[in-house]
Amino acid sequence: MSVLIIETNEYKNFLPISRTKFLWDITTGIFTPYQRFEKQFHDVKVYSQRLENEPYSLLKNEIGNKLYNPENNINTIINSQFIPFENLSPQINRIGITKDGKFVYIRLENIKKDLIDMICNNEISNLLSKYQEKEVEGIYINNFLDIIKYNSKIIEYETYLIKSDSNFISPNNNIYIDKTAKIMQFVSMQPENGSIIIDKGAIIKPFSYIEGPSYIGKGSIIENSKIKSGTTIKEYCKINGEISESIFESYSIKDGLGFIGNSYIGNCVYIGNQTSICNFKNNLENINLKLGNEIIEANLEKFGAIIGDYSTLGMGLIIKEGSIISEFSSLFLSDNPVYSNCKPFSWGMNSKYKIDKLIDFVKKRMKIHNIQLSSEKEKFIIYLYKNEN
Repeated sequence: MSVLIIETNEYKNFLPISRTKFLWDITTGIFTPYQRFEKQFHDVKVYSQRLENEPYSLLKNEIGNKLYNPENNINTIINSQFIPFENLSPQINRIGITKDGKFVYIRLENIKKDLIDMICNNEISNLLSKYQEKEVEGIYINNFLDIIKYNSKIIEYETYLIKSDSNFISPNNNIYIDKTAKIMQFVSMQPENGSIIIDKGAIIKPFSYIEGPSYIGKGSIIENSKIKSGTTIKEYCKINGEISESIFESYSIKDGLGFIGNSYIGNCVYIGNQTSICNFKNNLENINLKLGNEIIEANLEKFGAIIGDYSTLGMGLIIKEGSIISEFSSLFLSDNPVYSNCKPFSWGMNSKYKIDKLIDFVKKRMKIHNIQLSSEKEKFIIYLYKNEN
């Protein structure tokens, strides 16, 4: 079975996260959509209509051989926004949908580019009348709010993919530790409410406390921290403080003390000592978010913040509940102790990062993890910078 994971035009519901990454690279639960379906199907390609134009066409080389080519023989399309409760089993000439009619998958003998574009545009009414429908159980991620809202459930659902991995040992029915992970003395793990997964090479240092469901990714270091239910820490993060119902993408750091609640933290983010993200209002009213000039009604009592890729939050800051700190922002105490919403490339509250200093910072940040900034990715960042309103 040759599988194509697509990004639909609903990527706009995931801004600002989707400004710097495709939907198949956004973590929900334990895995990104690409990791999830590659684990099952092995031969997996990806496609987004955004790749046809700048600046996203600049990222084709980074995607590499995962990128769909019209010459590829594709017989199955899967929507990157869907998280199945169990392994998908697409049948020939069937279209899978959610109970709300959202597209999940289709499998045919051979799928051409025009059909792929139709599905990316959510034009599936003709397909529903032509092929037999199958309702598929799982979670459909409609927007960035759902990423955090359903994270606990998704970690639990995806534990079945860990149970079958012989590299994990299970000292408790709900704790799964990779054989190369290191758990030091005086660590408390509480799996009563869900699974705890400690992945390859992770280190849990003394006096750390972890509640399930939680996932600690490859090579990540947990230092004297309290990791509460519903938390995902991806690869090569370094975490201090208290983290609750939040997602940290790869290579991000939470330094020293502080609380992070109900938040999404992008790739290569730094959060300084004693900086906290609030996650509810004192009067317990629902939290609204502001994206540009648009007010988003979250209808949630708890929601912290979205912190975009490569952002830096200095020491001693308070990030208000319902905040959106867009990508490549640098915030610091001398400018303002309390922040809510920040545009991309913000330097403090009222200024903009200088592009040469930003590129230099990104290179240094990536070098820490032995990653080199490609010329295409640099052009991509510069394009976003020049076209930011």
